Amino acid sequence: MQKFYKILQFDHVDIITNKLLSYIEDINEVNILSYKIDHRKLLNDIPELKKQLDQYNFGTIGVARILVTAPNTTLRLHTDGNDLQPKFIALNWPMLNFRDTEMRWFNSQISVKDYEEEEGYGTFDLYDRSKAEFLFKKEITEPTLVNIRCPHDVVNNHPKTRFMFSIRFDKEPWELFNAE
Repeated sequence: MQKFYKILQFDHVDIITNKLLSYIEDINEVNILSYKIDHRKLLNDIPELKKQLDQYNFGTIGVARILVTAPNTTLRLHTDGNDLQPKFIALNWPMLNFRDTEMRWFNSQISVKDYEEEEGYGTFDLYDRSKAEFLFKKEITEPTLVNIRCPHDVVNNHPKTRFMFSIRFDKEPWELFNAE
């Protein structure tokens, strides 16, 4: 059976989340899907987060982003990375307006290979939603490792913009993701 997520227990979630929120204070208009964050500065600004990541032995951060989903919208069905640079697991951290939103996973065939977002999000594959078979859904309400190699999307049923902090690591955290 395919695994879609794993909830992680972090100390100081409220402190870390409040410090993460300072990264979106200047965002007045949502016009892109992802804001890249300088992860070195982030770990200096939020030592509580660095300490927790170290305790879980995550290793180095490949990329840190704030993912943005506009009100009452659904993101494109996609997988992160591509065949040359596959991505499998992300740590998603809910920041703001994450209730009434769901991450959903599907079984589907690639419709657009190696799609690259103009804003520099990276390369990913897109899928035809009309031919996709729904597998599972989860409301991400606490720090959670999520499967980003299985085709997935996000539905924001909230009347406000959803903000989710997301980290990709240089070394995939398989042991942690698969541990019971």
